[in-house]
Amino acid sequence: MLIAPFALAGLLLSGLLAYFYASTKLSPAYVSSASIPALKATIKLEFYRIWDVAEESGRFLTISAPTGSFRGEISGFDWSHNARTSVYQTPDHKIAVLGPMESDYLFDPEMVELKELSSYASSLHWSYVGAFDFGGADHRLSFFPASQQSECIPMRTSDDGNWRKMSRGEYRKENCY
Repeated sequence: MLIAPFALAGLLLSGLLAYFYASTKLSPAYVSSASIPALKATIKLEFYRIWDVAEESGRFLTISAPTGSFRGEISGFDWSHNARTSVYQTPDHKIAVLGPMESDYLFDPEMVELKELSSYASSLHWSYVGAFDFGGADHRLSFFPASQQSECIPMRTSDDGNWRKMSRGEYRKENCY
């Protein structure tokens, strides 16, 4: 009989911990979606709270095109301070996504696949479409078209001289604030 209150307290604590863990995995902390007619695509960026930064980033990208949809985790860390994720149209109608600290990807709508993009890939004739970032009075994650937010790719480090050689090198900055 003396153990019953401790067992009940342990059960309640276990349930509470399970709830907090599940709530971080099932529901994103922030989400923004943008339909971009020029790309014939809808792009969604989701940020989840995470328990172990070595295990996952908490950043998920979904791109839906007429040929299909892709959803996958993209690299990066500390999305609460490193949210900005820029979107580009390439001359061959692919979608480039450049994130903070060389978190760069290329989506091929024909193959419906997202691949890591070398930070030194040619970005000649890419068109800046806009960027996902926190903004507004309520600090919500939103998509800002190029007409509302100038191009900038946050690197979060001091320039070591290599930024100019990277994709969109002239727009890579230590911070974008």
